[in-house]
Amino acid sequence: MKKNKLEIDYLEVVVDVNHKPEEVASCYQIISDEKYNFDESKIKYRSKKILSEFDSIITLQSFSLLNDYNSKLKISGNFYKWLNGHNVTGCENLIDLVLQTIEKLKNLNLVDPTKEQLETIRLGNFRIYRVDVKRDIVFDSKQNAIQYLSTLRNLSTYPKQKKTIFENGIYFGFTSKRWSICSYHKGQEVRDNYKRSKTSLELQALADLMIRQEIRIQSKQLATWDLCFGHQWRDLNNIENFFKNKLDKIYIPEIILKDSKNNISDKSDRKFYNCVINGDHKEVYSRSTISRKKRIFLDKYNIDINNL
Repeated sequence: MKKNKLEIDYLEVVVDVNHKPEEVASCYQIISDEKYNFDESKIKYRSKKILSEFDSIITLQSFSLLNDYNSKLKISGNFYKWLNGHNVTGCENLIDLVLQTIEKLKNLNLVDPTKEQLETIRLGNFRIYRVDVKRDIVFDSKQNAIQYLSTLRNLSTYPKQKKTIFENGIYFGFTSKRWSICSYHKGQEVRDNYKRSKTSLELQALADLMIRQEIRIQSKQLATWDLCFGHQWRDLNNIENFFKNKLDKIYIPEIILKDSKNNISDKSDRKFYNCVINGDHKEVYSRSTISRKKRIFLDKYNIDINNL
């Protein structure tokens, strides 16, 4: 297996960039006191979802009031997926990802940054309120990836964090308001969300080989770790080592991965095996056949179907 470099997934940032508030707002919101004194009320702009040509979404929210312009703009979403239609691959550089997003918003006539504003962003002088970082572990086969996930689900631990198990993965610190870690099979996640992703057959094949590890960091924890400003993410080696240390604290016993080219010569058994790997054996085979095949695979091939 191979552990890829850390990449940026979800982001929520506030940047200083010229924009027309009405173009990035879904509606107005009136803020008044308890006595509904509308003379003293303020009218702010509600956030707006921006759909890309890939049907991916980011959300924009202007900090302006109706009669009080403010150039600060909040941008939140999976920037890479919005730009590329998928997040099977990704971008290592947080600042570059923000700049690419600003450039596309400019092409959509939603923002109009000055050279000074772009330079400010390039230097990392903007606030970050949430980041999801990811690392992909790539295996030689889908079988090996699923075997690794099964071991994670059953035997893994993390210091001072409770484990929560889901059908396609696990969380450590699931209910934390500061940060959490999750691991899941990327191929299954892509299939589960196929309507929200433009994933080619090649990328789907790559995703099937992946176990994705994600760390979600909220605003308070970003401040604690000194990572709440863009310029604190400029040293990519430091960021890589910092989060590698966090991810490597996941304890998992040594795994002897099964040979992905195991000798299943019987055509019927091979067909069943492929269905199990693809996750559709319960739709294709009856319960009695599945039960019988499980015994055959244990006796004949020393393969536990439940752990695939």
